[in-house]
Amino acid sequence: MKRALSTVVALAAAAAAAGAFAQSAPQQAQQPPQTQPQPEPPRSAAAGGSATAPANAAQDPEARRLFRELDRNGDGYLSRDELSGARARSENWAAVDRNGDGRIEPSEFSTLKSAR
Repeated sequence: MKRALSTVVALAAAAAAAGAFAQSAPQQAQQPPQTQPQPEPPRSAAAGGSATAPANAAQDPEARRLFRELDRNGDGYLSRDELSGARARSENWAAVDRNGDGRIEPSEFSTLKSAR
């Protein structure tokens, strides 16, 4: 009987040890599925968007005309003084100094067309 009990205990220990050492194959890191780039959503007016697309002075004749009129010294850039004049206050425009040089160049100046 002792031998039978020893055999049962040995078999149980062997089965437990086999289960403890059994491991599943390591899983490879799953990469996210490739997706197509999504177009940017429309921006709000506060973020530089508008009801209609702004017309960049480097591209639109009306914006280019207003830019030249506001550029009083003719240096090809708009200064803070040029943008705070009476003529500038009477027009519908937007300017953001994207490159941080302290002045507005044509690509940073846009006229805004009202949606009617």
